[in-house]
Amino acid sequence: MEVEILDKKRTVVGDGIHFYVKIKARVNLDKTEEMAKRVKEKDVIEDYKRIQEAYDKSQKEIEELKKQLAQAKGEKEKKEVEAKITDEERFFQAFELYEKGHTHLISKEANVAIEAFTSAIALNLKYAFVYYYRGLAYFMKSQYGMAIEDVNRAVTLDPKYANAYIIRGLISFENREYDKAVSDFQKACDLGNKLGCETLQRIVK
Repeated sequence: MEVEILDKKRTVVGDGIHFYVKIKARVNLDKTEEMAKRVKEKDVIEDYKRIQEAYDKSQKEIEELKKQLAQAKGEKEKKEVEAKITDEERFFQAFELYEKGHTHLISKEANVAIEAFTSAIALNLKYAFVYYYRGLAYFMKSQYGMAIEDVNRAVTLDPKYANAYIIRGLISFENREYDKAVSDFQKACDLGNKLGCETLQRIVK
């Protein structure tokens, strides 16, 4: 969808870096679907690094717990260690669901992706990027209310998650809440996100 912004007022406040903008000139942005695709592809490697680190840490903890289980004395101590192992194994299951969701998201199978991400979250895989990708799946389905809830959770968990601000900004554009959109693109840009900076420059120039 090509967004057109009409009835412009342009106001720069603060130190000249943060903008409060109302626009009357017509501005043509990329299709939001294409922008969302660029966002999706942008930090995929970084997100996988994050979850792989957590995955590796959990695997080491399981190995250590199994050693503790072998050395445990008494039924009570064994049950405590077994409970910890169960928690760690649950993480592996959640990780597999996250990977399933991500695969379906890349294939544009948003409904299946949402189900997988939701199951991963239910197993306590409550990382910013899991909420972000579920929000992106909702965005693909134009379910903007659900998408906003998830990207808000993502930035609450990780305030430096630039891509979440971009998706939230795109939703604001769809809803004609242009000031909110500019604010989120500015936040993404401030965090060093190239797409956020490019979008902001096109709007405020």
